[in-house]
Amino acid sequence: MHQDASAPRERTTKILFLAGHQGSGVAHIDKFLPTLASGPYEVTFLGWDRERTEEKTFERDGIQFRMIQRGWGYANRWLALALPLWVIVAFWHLLIRRPDVVMASDFDSGLPAAMAKFFTRTPLVYIILDTFSMRPFTPNLLRGTIEWLDRRVIAASDRVIVPDDTRIQPDYPNLDRFVIVYNSCPDKWSEVP
Repeated sequence: MHQDASAPRERTTKILFLAGHQGSGVAHIDKFLPTLASGPYEVTFLGWDRERTEEKTFERDGIQFRMIQRGWGYANRWLALALPLWVIVAFWHLLIRRPDVVMASDFDSGLPAAMAKFFTRTPLVYIILDTFSMRPFTPNLLRGTIEWLDRRVIAASDRVIVPDDTRIQPDYPNLDRFVIVYNSCPDKWSEVP
């Protein structure tokens, strides 16, 4: 018996995707989220709308979006308050929700996800698109601590996704858990005029 292609799919795995941005405008994420939602996954995105451009909750492409922190902008002195607040808020949300898998993008989301995993034992996929300790606004005094914590997040992760092999250092823990998903712009067809 053939299943009707127009019939709604049964969602079998709940994926919670956590990122310190609004969930669009990053090539990797712009491809990951719709791809996951097109499969047998119920995808929820928890994010930080830094410029208050999105509604607090909305649905797009079959994905439930929830902005759990709003405002504070990018690369400014207020992030000294906003980033620790983000970690606390994200950690709390990860404790009270019960997804089957957590996917966390970059260190600012990987840290609260690894902390929550300690209590929930929810499998963690850590996506490293940007090395947080190398960002220009990161104070030099904190770089070593951030790198040490980042290695703890990697060690706690069940899988680590990077966009190329330059993000993998030979002394990282659990190198067998690394997967390269090459970064590319969204797949779109356009007619040549």
